[in-house]
Amino acid sequence: SLQQLFEIFMKDKGEKLSPKTKEQYVGIWEREIRSRFARKKMALIKPETLKKFHHKLSQKSAYIANRAIAIIRSMYNYAIRECLYQYKNPTRSVILNREIPRVRALTPKELANLLSTFKTYSDSNIKDFVLIALSTGARKSNILSMKWENIDLDIGKWLIPKTKTDQNVTLPLVPIIVDILKKRKQYDISNSVWVFPAHSKS
Repeated sequence: SLQQLFEIFMKDKGEKLSPKTKEQYVGIWEREIRSRFARKKMALIKPETLKKFHHKLSQKSAYIANRAIAIIRSMYNYAIRECLYQYKNPTRSVILNREIPRVRALTPKELANLLSTFKTYSDSNIKDFVLIALSTGARKSNILSMKWENIDLDIGKWLIPKTKTDQNVTLPLVPIIVDILKKRKQYDISNSVWVFPAHSKS
């Protein structure tokens, strides 16, 4: 059964996994996989069944659905290598969801420390650009093409339309960045639609 394979797999591979990865494997197995597949014989779990499982779980979380299939795929690959299973991996035809890469942005405290080093910096465009980039983790092209119509200064949100992942992305703006943007808007005598008008796309 898949339950037996999971126990063998974790006993052999568990020590080689990081504590965080091991915790994720066990958590997703217990919450998402065990009740559906634990008692099933490995040879009876078909690709179409796993496709439907992935599709249904994707409606709850695209990330969790991908991780669940990745765990099952690793288990079957292990079984094939160890001669515990002689057929093809049934996860081979499951197409995983596209995931938006996670980015590392500065914390408000880190941002405040950096801001203090910029107090005597004369070029406000460069200073503001760097602070926005570090606080949001956004791409250079997205920052240079920022439009006021996509920024809500009241709630601190920035909508980036159609990123490289072909999806709209909304990023939170910390208070320091909201203040910077308010000042830029206040002192922009050209009333440009762009946050960085001298460098934005025409």
